[in-house]
Amino acid sequence: MAYHGRVTTTHPIPPTGWTIALMNQPHGPELMQRFGSPEAILDVIHQVRQALSHLLESVHLNPTKGRETARSLQIDRNLVWRVTRVIKADDILAAVSDIPTAIQVEKICEACERLGAPEGRVAGARQAIADFERVVEECAGNREYFEAMVSGLQVDDVTQRQESVRKLTFLGNMALWGAQSRVNF
Repeated sequence: MAYHGRVTTTHPIPPTGWTIALMNQPHGPELMQRFGSPEAILDVIHQVRQALSHLLESVHLNPTKGRETARSLQIDRNLVWRVTRVIKADDILAAVSDIPTAIQVEKICEACERLGAPEGRVAGARQAIADFERVVEECAGNREYFEAMVSGLQVDDVTQRQESVRKLTFLGNMALWGAQSRVNF
């Protein structure tokens, strides 16, 4: 089944709090200069979404139909589900945790190459995920910290990730308070 739709790339401008939070990071000013703005970081995330969508469309697969896509590509259904979630997400920040790793994107690229995907689309997907991995490394150090960083920017209801971060923060503060109490008394 051919899919002729397009994923929209318009996205809201992140809150100014992100700019403040990024500037307060140890290397925040350098990151702001390197990426230009938080919007530039968000654009890298959108480039991953767009590249994956265009790659799947180039082999006439509907990127929003996970089961059919997994069957056609002969790859893990869970991996395709993650890609589908990234492509379909109304709020891309909510789907950052579902962005596949470079190794997983390579599996998708190889499967699409077997189906005759144009070289440019495959190269675009590889470049987009490499750029994303670089942004994650330079902004937060690893994906877990990056996901925590962007979870606070979501405009929807409190996510499970935010609840987990808050719980860990609470536990960390309790431990710190206990250590301070022991020293002070």
